[in-house]
Amino acid sequence: MNKYHKWLLIASGVAAALLAGAVALMIFSAMQTDAQGKLAAAQSQVEDLRVQLKHSGDTIQLLDDQLHATKAAGAPAGMQYLGSFMCTAYCCEHYAHICGTGDGITATGTEATPGRTVAADWDVLPPGSIVYIVGVGIRTVEDRGSAVQGKQLDVAVALHSEALTWAGYGPHDVYLIEAAQ
Repeated sequence: MNKYHKWLLIASGVAAALLAGAVALMIFSAMQTDAQGKLAAAQSQVEDLRVQLKHSGDTIQLLDDQLHATKAAGAPAGMQYLGSFMCTAYCCEHYAHICGTGDGITATGTEATPGRTVAADWDVLPPGSIVYIVGVGIRTVEDRGSAVQGKQLDVAVALHSEALTWAGYGPHDVYLIEAAQ
């Protein structure tokens, strides 16, 4: 092989390496662009959830303010004031522990869901009743417990640690939005 062929072979190898590098760079760039697009979409979804959460909090605060303002004159239209209930919290974690059996299934057969489920004494609030707990929000009676008696509610939260440190422990005014059918 002469000197010319050697340089041609080396040049071909370098060109192939450069071409492979360029292709890899294009693939990486496309993957990076795709990842950036997915990241931007995820960030947008997180921001949308933050806005919804803020609006939800604002709505609860607005309703709380309206209820406090109208309490002396009676319950707002369509709502019946039930009185002050002692509120506690239990978690929906799926393992047997002090909060329950750990299967996540309520006494009505639904899955205990934070932000929806509340346990009550069914002689006071039958299953299916929808209540508004001032400072907590709207909940549906889907569960009961041996320790939940009289004017007491046990609010479902996500985590056991959250149930132990829940800021809502104590008395809350409760309104009946819809009686059980």
